[in-house]
Amino acid sequence: MQSKSFLLILVLTLHAQFVHAQWNRPLYNQLTKNLRSASQGQQKIRAMLAMGDYHVEQSYMVAFPQSLDTALSLAKQCEDLAKSTGSAQDLSDTYILYSKAYNYASRYPESINFARKAVDLSASVKNDTGVFNASRTLFRAFVYVYNTDSTRIITAENMSLAKKIGTKRVLGAAYEDLADNTKYRNLKNEISHLLDSAIMYYTATGKKDIQHLLTSQAWIYNQSGEHEKAFTTISKALNLAEELGDQTYYMIYLYDGYADISNKTERWETAEHYYQKALAVAAKYADRMVESDIALKLQRLMVKTGKIKESEDVIALIEKNYSQCNPTLLLQSLAAVLSHHISTGSYSRAEKTYQQLLPQMHQLNGRIERMARKDVYAALTQYHIYHKNVTLGQHYLDLYLETGEIMLYDKPLAHYMQFSIDSLNGNYIGAIRNYQLAGRYEDSIFNLHKNRQLTELEVQYDVDKRKKDNALLKQETELQSARAAKANYQKNLSLSGIILLSMIVGLIVRQYRLNQKRRKEIASKNRELEKLLTDKENLLQEKEGLLEEKDWLLKEIHHRVKNNLQVVMSLLNTQSYFLNDETAKEAIRNSQHRIHSMSLIHKKLYQSENISSVNMAVYFEELLDYYKIAFDTVNRIRFVLQAEPVELDPSQAVPVGLILNEAVNNALKHAFPDQRTGQITVSFKTAGQSRLFLSIRDNGIGMPGEISLSGFSSLGMKLIRGFSGELNGELKIHSAKGTEVSITFDNNNMAESMEEHYPGTQTITA
Repeated sequence: MQSKSFLLILVLTLHAQFVHAQWNRPLYNQLTKNLRSASQGQQKIRAMLAMGDYHVEQSYMVAFPQSLDTALSLAKQCEDLAKSTGSAQDLSDTYILYSKAYNYASRYPESINFARKAVDLSASVKNDTGVFNASRTLFRAFVYVYNTDSTRIITAENMSLAKKIGTKRVLGAAYEDLADNTKYRNLKNEISHLLDSAIMYYTATGKKDIQHLLTSQAWIYNQSGEHEKAFTTISKALNLAEELGDQTYYMIYLYDGYADISNKTERWETAEHYYQKALAVAAKYADRMVESDIALKLQRLMVKTGKIKESEDVIALIEKNYSQCNPTLLLQSLAAVLSHHISTGSYSRAEKTYQQLLPQMHQLNGRIERMARKDVYAALTQYHIYHKNVTLGQHYLDLYLETGEIMLYDKPLAHYMQFSIDSLNGNYIGAIRNYQLAGRYEDSIFNLHKNRQLTELEVQYDVDKRKKDNALLKQETELQSARAAKANYQKNLSLSGIILLSMIVGLIVRQYRLNQKRRKEIASKNRELEKLLTDKENLLQEKEGLLEEKDWLLKEIHHRVKNNLQVVMSLLNTQSYFLNDETAKEAIRNSQHRIHSMSLIHKKLYQSENISSVNMAVYFEELLDYYKIAFDTVNRIRFVLQAEPVELDPSQAVPVGLILNEAVNNALKHAFPDQRTGQITVSFKTAGQSRLFLSIRDNGIGMPGEISLSGFSSLGMKLIRGFSGELNGELKIHSAKGTEVSITFDNNNMAESMEEHYPGTQTITA
């Protein structure tokens, strides 16, 4: 009766497993096959224990909530069968499965209890390997309750037991656990030595799945400043994990580690990609705290690489997981969100986040990492600068600088914040100095990144060259071997046929001389050819060097022009503080806007790979972002951009930008009186093969009466007419449900291209 009941439970369990989705179908299929074919007794217990381990691992994923129940059900069946057979070792291994399952369920007292029972049972039958495996499980249980005294004792005893057992697999496992336990004491050199030993013993047994050990080793290298060595090691771990099809929870740490090291070595696109992969695995396992930590690192990276707008989804994820964070992570998360909302102009959301941060401020006096303090102080400095609270802004900026965590990439932000505070205080000399320092640090970071990319290209070139040299050396060796074989064959043939050779020696000598003459002629021609090839290569290298030098000089010119224009803007800003005449101040502000539109052109040119033209869609987007901040439109005026990615040369881009500046300035001043809301739409598109159409349209109050281009006397409209003439364009102004300024003009880049393809074609400008 008991046997039939057992078989019924087993059949129902197997059926439930078959209809349930599996995270690793090939492994599940193999375990199911083993379970079906296993005979009664110990073989059946082994098969069920393997299936139980599989379901314990699967239970950690949010998509498989019933897997832990399946694992415990299998453990109960194994326990009943082991007790009926009287096998103490099988019962010990069953208790190990219980311990693992309860550990995954966060029921740590039960996990510890079953692991201790497993140790005692293996010891009772004097099975040292069984004791070792059960002690490892006990170690994992104590790790989660942070009982460092117990973990230290267990790992030390297990190392002694492993040396007694003497097998490489057991020694590798002992060194692995000892390295894990040493992590909590942060002894980097000792951990590295232990990991080396674990990898050595595992490799000797043929064990391949050591990617987690390689990841830990890469972490040690990264912490010690050996970033390239860390990148090589973590790449090896990633390749190994992908080769083995690893889909376990541990992939979170592998992807996160790969992203961290890529970030350190300025491989930013790679870092962003692998932070996203780590987030996907964390979501699959529903580990919200780890998810928040990774999202925070991803958001910092996106800020550093200028992708502030693109980080909105990451910010939403950080906000969603506030309740899952420890005190340090919560402070960092709130600081990141507060800085993001201020940077993007979402001031109402920033105020809400600030109110959430205030109750957590007392945590800063506790055991909070300096990095968290730095993030909080930076966010609070930005918040108080926005509210023009100079005293608190300077206070938190001083605390920010005192954290000792200010790196090169933090320098521009620090000087920009000091610039804002000095400007509010009226310290204009200090403000200009800090503004210039911020720009210099930005340029230094830009140049460092470019130099690193150039170095990587040079390294790749050297690697490719060495590969080619090795291939040539191999061919040379093979040729020499062939020649040696041929010479040996000729020698043997000579010795065996000496009589025959004596008769035809004259013919051989004559043929030999002819061959020598031909070889000399061939060698001479080869030398001439090699000289020609060398001269050609030198000329090409000289040409490439001159072209590269030309590009760098042009970028440096645009760079300096941009910096000089920024200094002019700062001087105008300083001058405006000494003026009381509002009309004069307004004129200075208008001049600043015009200078900024020109400065942005030069910035785009020296930061772009193509220094001969400007992508107008990107330029318009940044210029409109500047207007939102400069005119403080908040949510009253909405900007809509409809621009095609047209490339213009600087001679056309500058007047187009100034026309846009004047038209938007006029609309913001006159189209929406009495704080009305409205919309300004900027359109830029092609209008034929080589024609372009620019329109700035508002839905404001419009202009009364007939509109005549010659009837405008304002400086702004005169400038628009003048710049339209400079473009040889057709200017129109309409006023119907608002005002629209439009201009149609030729694209010089397209016109030149047509002239190259169709010589003699004339371009007629309306």
